[in-house]
Amino acid sequence: MHHSDGETKFDVVIVGAGVSGIIAAQRYLQVHPGCHLAILEQDYCLGGRLYHSFWTQWTHGLAEFSDMPMDRPLEQDCSRDLFKAKYTTEYLEKYVDQVRYAGRSLRERIQFSIQVQSIEMIESKWRLKCTDSSKSSKVFFATTLMIASGEASRPNLPDLPGKETFGGVIVHSHVTVIGAGKSAADMAYEAVKAGKAVTWLIRKNWHRCWAAQTRIMSSLQPSVLNKETWWAWFLHRTNIGIRIVKWIFSLLDTEVRKRADNKERKSTKGFEKPEYDTDIFWQNSTGGAVHHDDFWPLVAENVWVYRDEVKILTNKELCLKDGSHFPCDAVLCGTVEADEKVTKIFPLLANPPVHFHAQIDTTPYRLYHSIAPLADSYFDKNMVLPSLEEQERDIATWIAWCQRRYLSNGELGNFAAFDSIPYVDRLLDDIGITAHREGWLRDTFTPFMP
Repeated sequence: MHHSDGETKFDVVIVGAGVSGIIAAQRYLQVHPGCHLAILEQDYCLGGRLYHSFWTQWTHGLAEFSDMPMDRPLEQDCSRDLFKAKYTTEYLEKYVDQVRYAGRSLRERIQFSIQVQSIEMIESKWRLKCTDSSKSSKVFFATTLMIASGEASRPNLPDLPGKETFGGVIVHSHVTVIGAGKSAADMAYEAVKAGKAVTWLIRKNWHRCWAAQTRIMSSLQPSVLNKETWWAWFLHRTNIGIRIVKWIFSLLDTEVRKRADNKERKSTKGFEKPEYDTDIFWQNSTGGAVHHDDFWPLVAENVWVYRDEVKILTNKELCLKDGSHFPCDAVLCGTVEADEKVTKIFPLLANPPVHFHAQIDTTPYRLYHSIAPLADSYFDKNMVLPSLEEQERDIATWIAWCQRRYLSNGELGNFAAFDSIPYVDRLLDDIGITAHREGWLRDTFTPFMP
């Protein structure tokens, strides 16, 4: 219902029209088809931070909602079962058009170019003050509010002294990529393919690997998400078990370094510098799958690599703290009591290696089991939560574990690279779903694949 003063009232408002926001809307409307629901999206299109020429980190068969299968992308746009991100966008566009409740599609419920400025609870209603694309003010009221904007909804731009006078232009030939994650790797690769002169500035260690997820592999993780069984006790609290875990991860680490071959691969541009410092077990930086067979030789032959910090940007030049400097027309940024209990359960985490430590200026996430995926059950009071004291204790343990297990990546308490299977198991257990279980043998050893 619309009012002349510009205020709009809804039963439910969801902030964000990315993957999470879309499925949250569908799940809620599936249970409450007559609900007056709106999705507010700050961008002009849906899908969140998806870049069409980049590649996904999710596989075909796992990159779809349960109520609408996704057609397999063209083979030239696939690397094994990974694919170009544009297919996810196309799938989401099709999904919001096809899914309908009470005669209205999901697309008809999305309001684009709406930037949320503030949120406040007033007399048991949520008030959202927003601006639209013309900077006009809009106010929304909702009985129920879901935040699905995502932690990457805003770019994490590094502080680059001199950026005001840098003078870079849109049409460029000398490109500098800053960062060591998957996005930075994609940027460097695509820039070389586009015929640009590329410099890659890496400020922290990186990982590149690919491995199938199984519950047996997940059990090797010193994770608070795994249940306390005799197997977990053996692996993580006995000397023999800890040695087995270290040995298996050392095999993985050796294989990853072998494939990159930073030290032996022929290069005159500093290709030895990207080799990461902290063993892959600790996941102290972003990791990702290599989608292109020619990625490593292409980088070794064509990309100048530096390991340093930016000192200052001058007129079309980038200067590093070690005194190095080079021409640059464009900069691309691809830049993420409880403690005692954790180390007692997982002695392997008691003494982390010397590592790069990212400075975090915000407090960690404090969500019980990251409750957002269970929003429907929670709002309908079909999910019984423990006492507030138990929730606080669980959150404190989670944050302490996350920070010890994943070092800098775990500082915010929202990183679990090797723990996706036990995390999903926990969420489904919370709402009593068991249909995904297929017996202990298949549950333990079957990879989660398409």
